[in-house]
Amino acid sequence: CVTAQRPSPFSDPNPKVIPTRAKGGVRMLLLVLLAVLALVAFGVGFVVHWLFIVAIVLALIWLISLFTGGFGGRAGARRW
Repeated sequence: CVTAQRPSPFSDPNPKVIPTRAKGGVRMLLLVLLAVLALVAFGVGFVVHWLFIVAIVLALIWLISLFTGGFGGRAGARRW
């Protein structure tokens, strides 16, 4: 006796019908992707912000040393 099996809803050749599970999976994937992008953007913004502060501090140290003749030079004297 041969019995016919019902085809799987995911192997349906009709492309107009999208199974509910697949539609929900795509939405979840997009939400996870959005969350990852938000975390990356936050991390990059945090790092860039702190690197900008470090650059300002180093520029101030360089400017102070330029006018005071620091780092081994004669105090207040520069040859141009």
